Amino acid sequence: MASAARIAGLVRRMPVLILAVIVLTVGVAGAFHAPAMAQEQQNRGWSLRDLLFPRR
Repeated sequence: MASAARIAGLVRRMPVLILAVIVLTVGVAGAFHAPAMAQEQQNRGWSLRDLLFPRR
């Protein structure tokens, strides 16, 4: 069995490990999601440019 000191050390490091996993997951998800967003056509209704310079 593991000693109490070893278990306490793991418990102390657990928040850091969880945070590292979350940061890596968000980074990987962002890397996969960014190219798909770049290819989408940007159509968000109207903008100030549309009001000042209407398209014909």
